[in-house]
Amino acid sequence: MSAVADILKRIGELPRGDQEYVLTHLYRVADSGEVPGHPGVRKTPGVCGGEACVGNTRIMVWLLDSLRRQGMTDRSILDGYPQLRAEDLRASWRYAADHADELTAAAQTNRDA
Repeated sequence: MSAVADILKRIGELPRGDQEYVLTHLYRVADSGEVPGHPGVRKTPGVCGGEACVGNTRIMVWLLDSLRRQGMTDRSILDGYPQLRAEDLRASWRYAADHADELTAAAQTNRDA
């Protein structure tokens, strides 16, 4: 059984109220562009090339990760990007930990451009 078929089967086995909750949440996430499992990080087609960005900004996670790797502290990043909050950086670091290869490739593509 495919993963999608298994998920649909499991949702179908839930009580009606739980089904509505799950589906409402899935629609909200899908419409928001939020990356599943990474609240506070969005991928929106046509925005920054579809790269992962923090919240409702156009600040790409790979950029923040690159700054951090270059030795910038969270405080200095927040000072440089006053629209960000500490929780935005925490969301970025969680995403970076789970998607290191993606961010490395995005940073390389940017350097090559």
